[in-house]
Amino acid sequence: MIRPDTIVLILDLVGTFVFAISGAAAAVNRRLDIFGILVLSFVAALAGAGVVVLGDMFHVSYRISALVGTALCFGLRIMAIRYGWHLPAARLSAQRRAETSAADDERAR
Repeated sequence: MIRPDTIVLILDLVGTFVFAISGAAAAVNRRLDIFGILVLSFVAALAGAGVVVLGDMFHVSYRISALVGTALCFGLRIMAIRYGWHLPAARLSAQRRAETSAADDERAR
């Protein structure tokens, strides 16, 4: 029989993997280099675990720290929708924009 701890561990690893993939996909959409892709996927994968780790440091039970992390993420997302918050986007110089457009045009041919 599979213990509940094993199930939680498997779900935690799957969640970490999914967040890493979503971070990598966001980095690819922003046309970052391989270093940017690795950094963004690493940050996305481990950011959710930060609340649980802080809870463990202050000797708070896993359930409470997981609930606090869930409430924090849910609350921030609702506030982002409510107030129209967006992630910052890098602004390209006019020269870089022209180079990027030219490269995109050549790829389209």
